[in-house]
Amino acid sequence: MSQPPDKPKNETKWTDGGPTPGGPQDKSFAYRQSRKAFIALCEKSGADVVSRVHPAKGPDGLPLFIDAAAFGPRLAGAGVLVVAHGVPGAAILMAMLADKVPARLPEGLRLVLVHGAEPAVFAFNDPARANPAWAAKMLAAIVTEDFRKADRLAVVGLGGPAEFPDPASTALTRTPVTPEGAAKSVIEALIAAAG
Repeated sequence: MSQPPDKPKNETKWTDGGPTPGGPQDKSFAYRQSRKAFIALCEKSGADVVSRVHPAKGPDGLPLFIDAAAFGPRLAGAGVLVVAHGVPGAAILMAMLADKVPARLPEGLRLVLVHGAEPAVFAFNDPARANPAWAAKMLAAIVTEDFRKADRLAVVGLGGPAEFPDPASTALTRTPVTPEGAAKSVIEALIAAAG
């Protein structure tokens, strides 16, 4: 897998993924840096990251991805899926990883963190770039792969929906969470309750 670029091609200051005079490379910078940081923290936490390519390219012309990292036993009977949209949601995932939340999972629980559920929206900072059918298909694939034995699944949407068809024979709860100060503790409480 090719690594995202470390910095914009020009020296324009960039922080939030919004409009910039620096051109398309700079517009993708927040997405690429966030993705790179997420992957690095997941690998440091001992998780492999599975990346699925989006059909669109970013404003810089490079591929876009939805990335998922799983923690806990593959055949767990219960699970928590945390799906992040945009920079604020990704920041919550990284705070969880930095605080070693995956290392403190209850026994028999699988946790999957998803970065960039709508990567084109994230990279372009434009809700009109949403592809809900593609996102639902990718999340359904993640659920099928990572929660195939789970009879209970808590789904958290950070800053956006986490929509996909409900899996058969799984009790599913969905919780939208605004990615702000209390989000991490809300997710930790859901993890404790699911275990």
